[in-house]
Amino acid sequence: MAAPVALVVGQLSLVAILTVGWICGLPPALVAWGLATLAFAYYFTLPLDSLAVDRVELPRFITFALLGC
Repeated sequence: MAAPVALVVGQLSLVAILTVGWICGLPPALVAWGLATLAFAYYFTLPLDSLAVDRVELPRFITFALLGC
């Protein structure tokens, strides 16, 4: 997947997590964070269509997970 597409999707996912937290509270926001992190790992990190994260993609995945949390 192209890096700009993953960047945009990551930013939109973070906005969605913040919106859920603002409107619904902490527990639903944590669920949204977990689901967004799994979706990011599955769709936008190598190898694609797998929850395994390649070592090259690990810093980007960890950054996404920490920013979402």
